[in-house]
Amino acid sequence: MKQTKTEPTKKDGEHKLFIPKEVAIETVFGCNLSCDMCFIDMPTARQKQVMSMELFHSLADELTPYVDRIGKVSLWSLGEPLLDPHICERILYLKRKGFRNLAISTNADLLDEKKQDALLATGLETIIFSVDGVKKETHETIRRGSNFERVVANCLSMIKKRDQGNYVTRIIVRFIRQEKNRNEWPDFLNFWNAKLREEKRDIVSSYDMHNYGGYVAKKEDLLDANTITAAMERKACHYIFETLIVLADGSLALCPADFLEARMNQAKLPELSAIEAFNSEDMQRIRTIHSCGDKSDIEICAQCVIPYSAQTRLVG
Repeated sequence: MKQTKTEPTKKDGEHKLFIPKEVAIETVFGCNLSCDMCFIDMPTARQKQVMSMELFHSLADELTPYVDRIGKVSLWSLGEPLLDPHICERILYLKRKGFRNLAISTNADLLDEKKQDALLATGLETIIFSVDGVKKETHETIRRGSNFERVVANCLSMIKKRDQGNYVTRIIVRFIRQEKNRNEWPDFLNFWNAKLREEKRDIVSSYDMHNYGGYVAKKEDLLDANTITAAMERKACHYIFETLIVLADGSLALCPADFLEARMNQAKLPELSAIEAFNSEDMQRIRTIHSCGDKSDIEICAQCVIPYSAQTRLVG
């Protein structure tokens, strides 16, 4: 008979037991595009794959006792969710378990009408469209393999369906600012703002490109010397305290900068439960380093510009 996993107990003298506020589940590792600001096609021992339903169900079932403490579930990490043939089934399963604020992020190239209808019917709370220009050449140069006209048409079609059917889904159109598209942000903002609805809490959002902990670009290539501050360099990262990131093979990533190789936490599901893995010796050691203001002692953290790109977020 299969044993039920229980919450690990904390013994005297041990670290605080961390329960995630947010869970990110990479249901598929793989993408139909190749983008300038992504490292998905860089060499890694990880194999491109779809997360098994057995692993997904086990993870969801284990985390169900914590639904009141988990405020958000993101169904992506390093991959395109619409490549997952079970994405709607997974959303519905999480909803039946009581999870709230489910979200996916998509490049929208595969978002045909059938997928639009299916996603809206699940009651998905948030969908993020990743679009990186108002000009065909700009978007397709950044997101290689994409068709700009199809992406825009798919996004507009889903917005229309959402509005006409009065579905609950909130829509975010996200723009990753970089040298190739920076001057298009004002026109981008105006175009998409006119299509979205404030009462649905829709937004147009922009972030500066980050470097995935040095994989994509060096820190000094993205940040002006005057931008780097001692306070930010010592500030602990929220991901390691708040976000459980489970990759398609059951590996646990420390944060987005660790998506490619998941090399910072050696724990893996189902060898350990998710909560045990989130409280592994590796995680506790890294939390202690961050809490002491010494995150620059960790190479991936020393090179990371995510905290800086996050603070430059623009919302329309």
